[in-house]
Amino acid sequence: MTKKQKYWLDHYQAAKFSGKSLAVYAREHQLDAKCFHNWVYLLRKRGLIPGSEPTNSSGRFVPVKPVEVAVLHLHLRLQKLCCPTV
Repeated sequence: MTKKQKYWLDHYQAAKFSGKSLAVYAREHQLDAKCFHNWVYLLRKRGLIPGSEPTNSSGRFVPVKPVEVAVLHLHLRLQKLCCPTV
């Protein structure tokens, strides 16, 4: 593990331990949130974050099941309102 990977992994673990979101933790520790998120992505992809599997880079789609959608028709009657003059 490189020094940079260890640095960002330590911050990730501290953020998780704090119970705060990564964005809040980054702000409180003067870290660039975008950079932090990018490093978390890279650490996950490499399987360096405990409990996460390396990501599948095959580009395959995940099958999904379509669901039925109910259509709802609404009829609204709008009243003409007077605006008070200021």
